[in-house]
Amino acid sequence: MIRRTESPQQSAKEGPFLAALGPSWQKCAPRVPNSEEVESNGLQVKSIDAAGKRLAVFRTASGSISVIDRFCPHMGASLACGKVTGERVVCPFHAWEFGTNGRCEEIPYMEQNRIPKNAKVDTFPGIEHLGWVWFYSGAEPAYSLP
Repeated sequence: MIRRTESPQQSAKEGPFLAALGPSWQKCAPRVPNSEEVESNGLQVKSIDAAGKRLAVFRTASGSISVIDRFCPHMGASLACGKVTGERVVCPFHAWEFGTNGRCEEIPYMEQNRIPKNAKVDTFPGIEHLGWVWFYSGAEPAYSLP
């Protein structure tokens, strides 16, 4: 990861691709994980620690990548131990379902209109690029990866 305190020479040793990312992607956690590791079959949710965050990465049924905070806001279970159902990740503890926007969209024992508004997890913009999953730990990067 490129930091503001590094000189161009220090950044260059990380490789020309990382050095070219610029200030907008300085909060980016590059190459975490490999795209092939995040499959819709087999290992459905991957646990990663990157950029000072504990995250869950998964591929939805439509094939898109989602990067979210790892822990369910209900009782703190790891969503990385859950499963993917359609476009949602399902908490392994009480089966709360979280969409790619981070909102809890389904609680099995509760009516849809009664789901608490604060039942959500943080999400991070994530993309697949050059065979890797990249995420940005801010709201939105200023430009796309080169």
